[in-house]
Amino acid sequence: MARHSGRALRYRAGGRGPLLVLLTALGHTDEVWYPLADRLLPGRRVVMWDAGETGPYGQTWTLAGQLADFDAVLEAEGADRCDVIAWCSGAQIAVEYAHRRPKAVRAAVLLHGSYPRAGSDPSSAYERNLGAVCASVAAHPERAARALRALGGEAVPLPLPRDEDLAAVEVLARTPPGLDAVLRRPFRDARALAGYSRQLTELWRHPVPAAVPGLPPLLSLGAELDRVAAPEPPAALVPLLTAGHGLLVGATHYSMLDRPEVVAAVCGAFLDDPRPGPPAVGGPREVRWSTAAAPLTPSNSSNSEEVTS
Repeated sequence: MARHSGRALRYRAGGRGPLLVLLTALGHTDEVWYPLADRLLPGRRVVMWDAGETGPYGQTWTLAGQLADFDAVLEAEGADRCDVIAWCSGAQIAVEYAHRRPKAVRAAVLLHGSYPRAGSDPSSAYERNLGAVCASVAAHPERAARALRALGGEAVPLPLPRDEDLAAVEVLARTPPGLDAVLRRPFRDARALAGYSRQLTELWRHPVPAAVPGLPPLLSLGAELDRVAAPEPPAALVPLLTAGHGLLVGATHYSMLDRPEVVAAVCGAFLDDPRPGPPAVGGPREVRWSTAAAPLTPSNSSNSEEVTS
């Protein structure tokens, strides 16, 4: 249990060794981390918690609250430094934390990060749609029920293409079966969406922090078949990525659930030795690393809009 500002925060912790924080996306629980946490536990102390939604007096839990939760967990663990793996909107929170508390973060992996983007940045159709819908609902909460339908809350998956190669890609790109209730938690009802919309809109008002001396090593991982977050980071984030940006081949926005072995290997190698440049693990069949001469572009991109984080 971690406590601060009248708030009691329950978190899970296990293992022994250097502290590793698994930071989830807004609106989600720590359940998204179970397969990855299991593979990262040996030799580490892993902690994770549900993303805060409301404060002790019922107010929307904003970025400042998420950062205060982070501080409170480190204090409860008696730690002054940790490694971080952060997913989706949690990646922006991790960047903010590393920027404000550079001595508290030893190294961080940003997994399928979703960030505020300038007009020239690559963004997914889903991010653009989600940003517009959430801004509308944040300003007019009574629109939440209608917005659930706009976000595909009642959508039925389209039939698979008749072409075998296209069908194989489509199967890989879809949400892992049996996880709808976990992954759709921010959209479980109109009230949840209204709160999530206020949180995401407030978070995306914060631009990506500028690169400053003393920032910890950061590694970015995208996914070739991500239909939620753009596979490439925004331009403002690139100068902060001392370890570069990799693209997980054939993976989705939920690689920690459907490709945990690969994600654990890459994250583990980097956190064990967070030197500049990509970690020496896997190969081009699993991860493609970007360079200035060969920027990454997904070979099987899609404009489908699928509800998740």
